[in-house]
Amino acid sequence: MQQLDKSPKRIQSLFDSIAPTYDWLNHIMSFGFDRSWRRCTVRRLQPQVDGPILDLCTGTADFAIEFAKCNPKHKVVGLDFSANMLELGRKRIEKAKLVSQIELVEGDALNLPFDDNSFSVVSVSYGLRNMADTMRGLREMTRVCKPGGTVSIIEFRMPERGWFAPIYRLYFRYVMPRLGAFLTGESIGAYRYLFESVAAFPQGEALADMMREASLSQIEQHPMTFGTVALNTGVKHEERQARVAGVNGA
Repeated sequence: MQQLDKSPKRIQSLFDSIAPTYDWLNHIMSFGFDRSWRRCTVRRLQPQVDGPILDLCTGTADFAIEFAKCNPKHKVVGLDFSANMLELGRKRIEKAKLVSQIELVEGDALNLPFDDNSFSVVSVSYGLRNMADTMRGLREMTRVCKPGGTVSIIEFRMPERGWFAPIYRLYFRYVMPRLGAFLTGESIGAYRYLFESVAAFPQGEALADMMREASLSQIEQHPMTFGTVALNTGVKHEERQARVAGVNGA
């Protein structure tokens, strides 16, 4: 497979261009499952320590809004580097009357503008695979997570077994990009990238190993809808953070 161009400039431009149709197209192309995935994810991610919740690659803030509704006592911060996505997100937050609870920040997930040990939950949904450096993204998520807090990644995956696997692969590779391009008028390349990035992203135990390397433990994986999506979680512990800090300070 050809090397994917995941340069920040390219990814930022891609998501800026598809921002106006991003939400409803996701709903159509996931056959409506995107909403249930979001609800299941947020309900599993109940904060285990005090502190705000961080939603990375927040886009139009659908996960940030769900986090806020499910955790009314917690502040929610959403970060993205697509200005167009964030503009739509702010409108949705106003409509949901959650302006006082949710703050949206334009920034780079590989260089988070937050102090160490700041958030009770650090979550990224369908965004880690778009980062130019997956390992760096995971380490940044761990850095800003509080000891005892949860780091969460929800991501598409390719089912490998069963009758559904070949059907889904054909749909994801050939039907979805053409459907997206037809409905939005955007280049088919923007939607073909979705398949290519999912196919190239580490899945299952490979992703779990990367999470452990980022100093997370208690790794759990929760596949949903025939294994087409998975919620991956890990916990940050004080002794692990102390060891990482010692290495960095050496």
